[in-house]
Amino acid sequence: MLVGLGGYSHLILRNGLTVASFGRGCRVKPLRDGRTTVRESDGTCRTFDLSAHLGQQG
Repeated sequence: MLVGLGGYSHLILRNGLTVASFGRGCRVKPLRDGRTTVRESDGTCRTFDLSAHLGQQG
């Protein structure tokens, strides 16, 4: 789940574990098929693949 709090975005699993946090100024699109696009404050984009983290996190 993607959650915004205080200008920051966080990807959080159902068990409450935070998988990733993104700083102010980053734009994070909603998850689609376990992936999201992150636009950094400097304008660069990257893809975040949640499936790469699920095996480690449970």
